[in-house]
Amino acid sequence: MKKGVIVLLGLILTVIVVFSLSSKEQRWLFFNGSIAEEYATALLKKNMSYKQPDRFIDYSVSAQGGYVMFSEHSDEHVFYGYFPNGITSVNSEKLQWEPLTDNWYVAHP
Repeated sequence: MKKGVIVLLGLILTVIVVFSLSSKEQRWLFFNGSIAEEYATALLKKNMSYKQPDRFIDYSVSAQGGYVMFSEHSDEHVFYGYFPNGITSVNSEKLQWEPLTDNWYVAHP
């Protein structure tokens, strides 16, 4: 029992340290990435039957040119972009995108 509590506390401490060392953008992707990617894919496929997830009600979300951009209304200094086919020269001229993962990028205008 005592050993189990120590292991649990160690895991909790590890999670706290990892989150404190990660950037705001990486944390956003951790909490929102999978549902945002599902939503972005539906938008790119023009699937109008897909309902906007509640967590993105306070976001501006736009799909254009083969990518989807997310911007929270309360933080207009960060844009998250989902680029399933990579960044093209057309959309990279407007903002300077930095990679987060293979398909996810972040820009600070």
